[in-house]
Amino acid sequence: MALRRQKWVRWIVSWLPHRLTIAIRTLLRLQHLLIAKVRHRWRRSLQLRVVGTTLVISAAVVAVLEELPTVIEHEDVDGARDLIKRARAAQQACLARLDDVVRSESETGVPHATGDTAPGRWDSSTQPVALALTYRHLGRIAANALNIASSVVVPLDRLDYPSTLE
Repeated sequence: MALRRQKWVRWIVSWLPHRLTIAIRTLLRLQHLLIAKVRHRWRRSLQLRVVGTTLVISAAVVAVLEELPTVIEHEDVDGARDLIKRARAAQQACLARLDDVVRSESETGVPHATGDTAPGRWDSSTQPVALALTYRHLGRIAANALNIASSVVVPLDRLDYPSTLE
């Protein structure tokens, strides 16, 4: 129950001068407004960090995929090793972000599903499943690019395939 609805608080406020009660109410309203603004900015900054990180990881994966045909065509071993390192870095970033998404709200301080977003708007902090699937998808794309690039580094005869088809 709110403090202002209790009888003893109302009794004390009734003895205060009228201008003082108006000033107290104004200060309380300003406090609530300030808290609401801070919460909104925190949520917005969290959304921008999530979107920014996702864009950086997807740009790294796209850069790996763009270079992959050239490396395969020229059988560039050094380029393939560089692509493998970059793909592994993208995979590690995806796994780290996935761990952040999966953490509970008590660790991050932000509830996962508040339901206070307007219809038609996507809020990354209230969509942990979509965000987790996005990071899983980007990680799998990076892993597949890594496997293709490793075919340039490791010769086919050294791969673990059966020598005869039976």
